[in-house]
Amino acid sequence: MKFRTKPIEVLAVQWTGDNSAELSELCKDKVRYLLMSPVIPVVECAADKLSESEQTRHKVNLMDWVVKDARAEPPSFAVIDHDRFRVSFEPVL
Repeated sequence: MKFRTKPIEVLAVQWTGDNSAELSELCKDKVRYLLMSPVIPVVECAADKLSESEQTRHKVNLMDWVVKDARAEPPSFAVIDHDRFRVSFEPVL
């Protein structure tokens, strides 16, 4: 059998290296910043899409996207590289 993912709307912010306020607004208390040069954000993400109970921390590289699934309670986050984001998501008009 073949399956296709159901379309869902997500909120997302691309890390540009100078938009920590925007990233903090999206992630609230789920983001920390490593005070290095350059600053590196670390986001607490669900370890597995099927198991929201486990959390892991993911470093956000420059130009990565942080995606928030607002349907989940509490909201869940994922860090997705730019190329994968580009082929997986499109803007909602």
